[in-house]
Amino acid sequence: MGGSGRSVEAAVARAHEDALAGAIELGLPSLVRLAHLARRGEDISERVNEALQRIILSVGKVTEIVGEIAETSSAQADGIAQSTKAMASIDQSTQLAAANSEQTSSAAEELASQAEELAGLVRQFRLQSAEQTSERRALAGGARQRGSERAPGSLTIVR
Repeated sequence: MGGSGRSVEAAVARAHEDALAGAIELGLPSLVRLAHLARRGEDISERVNEALQRIILSVGKVTEIVGEIAETSSAQADGIAQSTKAMASIDQSTQLAAANSEQTSSAAEELASQAEELAGLVRQFRLQSAEQTSERRALAGGARQRGSERAPGSLTIVR
């Protein structure tokens, strides 16, 4: 700013000097008129200087605002990066949960198959009927005397 304001003032001063030189040739009424023009030029120069000072202040404020915007943008970028990492983590967890679910489903199917097989084997066994039990008790009494360990009501395999 210092250079611009000084160059404006220098231009005004040169214009005054030129006008003064011309006024000397023209006489006193022209000198009065030139003095008036010189004061008017000074007023204009002061207003230009004040306007330039306001512009400088405004540029400083704009620079400050741009800096704040840059800081905010940086913070937003950091937040987006954290959100992206969190989403990646959630995606990984979801994929792991899906794989675990698939394994659990497979294990459940295997257990169901084994349960059916076991149920089929259990159906092959049946409790001896009350008649068979009483017959066996009679036989077991003699077998106990011989050291048999078979208890009455035991299971037998029927095929």
